[in-house]
Amino acid sequence: MSIGLGLVSLIILKFVHHLGLVFGYPFLQNLVYGTSTLTIIGLALIYSTAIELAYTLFTDGPDEAINPLILGLAAAILIGISDPKNFSVAGAGAASLFVLVLAALFIISHFFIQENQASKTQEKENTSETIDQSKASDGKRYKHVMSLQLFETFKISLYRQKKKQNTNEQE
Repeated sequence: MSIGLGLVSLIILKFVHHLGLVFGYPFLQNLVYGTSTLTIIGLALIYSTAIELAYTLFTDGPDEAINPLILGLAAAILIGISDPKNFSVAGAGAASLFVLVLAALFIISHFFIQENQASKTQEKENTSETIDQSKASDGKRYKHVMSLQLFETFKISLYRQKKKQNTNEQE
């Protein structure tokens, strides 16, 4: 979040610089005004990727590491294409290779990770539906047992009344 806010502020400063309002701080002169916007965005993405990869050290599975790799690769592509010196055959080949690897990571993410998460979610939903159905059937059984008990109580009270009437008639 803080990296995003810092990035937005740097891009606003760069935009204001393009409009003609220049602040004379050396930091802005060297790092913001003299750097392309795509490079600034790529560097922010690299910092964000580093934080996200550090977070994945504390998660359970390796599937969490795919998204930061995609983000880091996209940042490398942005930094690579933002420099005019890279417009050569070698630079185009490297960018093409990066894009192919990025596509492969998206495919891996889609087919292996997201489908696995979807199946886990479906299992949880099926389990909760089964639990809900068993609770509902338990409720039905409870109502059935209660109605049987009520019927038995009614039968017993009728039996007692008849017995009392028979006793009164015999006297």
